[in-house]
Amino acid sequence: MAGALFSCGAYWVNETTFALLVDSRGVVDYVCAKVTEQNVETSAASPRREATPSSSTTPPPPADMSLGGAYERFCLPYMKTLVGEIHRAA
Repeated sequence: MAGALFSCGAYWVNETTFALLVDSRGVVDYVCAKVTEQNVETSAASPRREATPSSSTTPPPPADMSLGGAYERFCLPYMKTLVGEIHRAA
């Protein structure tokens, strides 16, 4: 399951996502929230299995995403929500 910000690439090319991070953070927040909702629903509908690092974590941010707090702003809160919901449902 991909992280919310990474999944924005399915809606926009990465260059557009980076531009939106600067100019339209509300749009990125909206899409990240919707992706997180979908991930929670997918997780709830999936058969329970033991979590593995590849199934329950997001990779560390690339260097360019670490700049300006983008990782902390757009990745971490949504991943925490997803992991919390998975733990709550377990």
